[in-house]
Amino acid sequence: MIRQRTATTSTAGLISILLTYFSLIVLILVFARQIISDVSLESPISNYIVIPIAIILPLFLTVVIGLNVYRIWREKRRGHPGVNLKIRLMLFFAIITLLSSLPQGILSVSFIEIAMNRWFSSPIAEGLEGGVDLVLQYNLEKVKGLRAFGGSPLLSSLYRDIPRSPLNVWKTVQETSTLADSLQIYLAGGEEHSFFGDERGKVSYQRVNTWDSGLANRESYESYSALRYLRRQTIGGNEYLIILSTIIPKDFDKKAEKLTSSNDTFNQIELFQPIFRITLILFYFFFSFPLILLSLLISFLLSEEVIQPIVSLEDATRRVADGDFSYRILNRTGNELSSLVQSFNSMVSELESSRHKLLQTEKISAWQEIAQRMAHEIKNPLTPIKLSAERILYRYRDKNINFERILEQAVSTIIREVGNLNDLLGEFRDFARLPAPQISDLRIRDLLTEAVEVFRDSYPTVTFDLENLDQSLSIPADRSQMRQVFTNLVKNACESIQDTGSVMLRTDLVRKRNKQYCRIQIKDSGLGIEQDFHGQVFNPYFTTKEGGTGLGLPIVERIIFDHDGQIWFETEKNTGTTFFIDLPLER
Repeated sequence: MIRQRTATTSTAGLISILLTYFSLIVLILVFARQIISDVSLESPISNYIVIPIAIILPLFLTVVIGLNVYRIWREKRRGHPGVNLKIRLMLFFAIITLLSSLPQGILSVSFIEIAMNRWFSSPIAEGLEGGVDLVLQYNLEKVKGLRAFGGSPLLSSLYRDIPRSPLNVWKTVQETSTLADSLQIYLAGGEEHSFFGDERGKVSYQRVNTWDSGLANRESYESYSALRYLRRQTIGGNEYLIILSTIIPKDFDKKAEKLTSSNDTFNQIELFQPIFRITLILFYFFFSFPLILLSLLISFLLSEEVIQPIVSLEDATRRVADGDFSYRILNRTGNELSSLVQSFNSMVSELESSRHKLLQTEKISAWQEIAQRMAHEIKNPLTPIKLSAERILYRYRDKNINFERILEQAVSTIIREVGNLNDLLGEFRDFARLPAPQISDLRIRDLLTEAVEVFRDSYPTVTFDLENLDQSLSIPADRSQMRQVFTNLVKNACESIQDTGSVMLRTDLVRKRNKQYCRIQIKDSGLGIEQDFHGQVFNPYFTTKEGGTGLGLPIVERIIFDHDGQIWFETEKNTGTTFFIDLPLER
C-alpha cells in the first residue's frame, strides 16, 4: 500500500484566511474614518455598520476555532497518533500570539489616551478659537472701515471735484484709504461717467440703481468677493451715483470656511470626548480580537503542517509493526523530511525482502520438522504392526496349537495401530487443510456454555464457574471452529486436574491499538505446565499426554490466528494454568 502524505493546510483554507485578514484591514481603514465623521456629525453609535460586522466576524471565527478544538478533543479520545504533540504546538502558538498582542494592546490604549489628551489640549482649542476670531475681526474691520470711509464728510468734499478731475479724485481716495480697490461713477440717467481701479469692482447701473445709499450687501463671485458702498451726491446740478468697492480674495473665504468648520468639528468631538475615547478603544478591541482569532486559526493549520510528517511516520511504523510491509509514504520533494521518508521506505523494502526470505526458510524448516515428526509418529505404530505380522507368520509355520488365539491378538493389535495411524493422518489433514472461517455473529457465552456441557458429566469432580461470562458480548467468528477451540481447551483443563478442582471461564472487554477485543480466560486448578515445556506447547506433535497426537493446541492456535486473534497462557506448577484468547469485536 502506498500512501501520499498530504499537508492538512489546504490552499483553499490558506487563501480564505488571507482574504479574511486583508478584508479586516480594509474594514479597519474604512470604519476608522466613519467613526470620526459620525462622532463629529452627532450620529448615534447604533447607526454604525461596523457594530454588526465587529460582532459577527469574531463569533464566526470563534465557532471555527471551537470546531477545531472539538475535533482535536475527539482525536485525543480516540488516541490518534501525534495528537498530544499537536496540542502542545497549538498551545505554544497561542501563547506566543497572546504574549505578542498584549504589549501591543497596552501600547495602543496608552497611545489613544495620550493622543486624546494632546488633541483636546487648551493650546489647540485656543488656537482654533483665535483663528476664527481673527477671520471674523478681519471681515468686520473691512465692513466697518468701508462704511466709515464711504460715509465720511471728507470723501463728500473730494467727490465735488469729480466733474473737473475724476482721476485726481481717485488718486486722493487711494492715498487716503487702503480699502478702496475701485471707484465707479454713474450719472443719474445711467451713463457711466468714469471707472478707476480693479476691474472686478465694476457693477451695472441697473443693479446699482436698485440699491439704497450706504453699505451694500456683500457679493460673492467665482474667484472673489466684493464689498461696495453707494453714495448718491448732487454736484453742479447733476446727480451722481458713486460706488466705492473693496475686493476680498476668494482664498480668504475658503480658508475662513475651513477654519470655521475645523473649529466646529473640534468643538463637536470635544463635546463627545468621553464617548469618542470609548469608541476608539472598543473599535481597537473589536478588530484586534478577530486578528488574534485569525492567528489562532493559523496556529491550527501550522501545527497540522508541522505534525503531519511525524504522524505519517508514526502511522507507517505502526502499520509495519502490525505486519503490513507493503506500506509506503510518498513525500513531497524538497521537504525537510524527504531523506527520512526515503530512508524509511528503503528500510521497509529491505524488511519486506528479508521477511519473505525468512518466511520461506521457516516454511522449509517447518515442513522438515513436520516430516520428521510425522515419520516418527508413523514409525511408532508400524513397529507393533510389523511384530504382530511376523508373530502370525512364525506361529503359522510352527503349526502352533494356539495359533487361533495368537492370530486374534495380533490382528487386534494391527487393527488398533492402523486406527491410531488413521486418527493421526486425519488430525494432520485437519491441521494442514483447515478451511477458511465462515463468519457470523456469535454470542460468546453460548459457545463457552456448550463446550462446558460436553464434559460436565464426564468430569463430575470438576466444578465449572460461568458467573463471569458477559451475556451481551458477541464476536464475528466461525461457529464450528470456535466450538473446536473451546472444547479442546476445556478438555485440557479438565484432564490437568487429578482429583477435584475447578475450571473458571471469564470474558472481558479490552482495547488494544485503538481496537476493541473480547478477552476470554479459561483457568484451571490443575498441575500446571513444566517450565521446560513452555516454548513447545503450540508446536505440532508435542504432547505430554499418553496417546495424545500433539496437534490439538497447534490447531487451536491456527484457528485463533485465522480470526485475527491472539492466544497465550500463564501457568504455575501445582497451582494451575490460564489460557487467554483475544478476539476482535469487528473484522
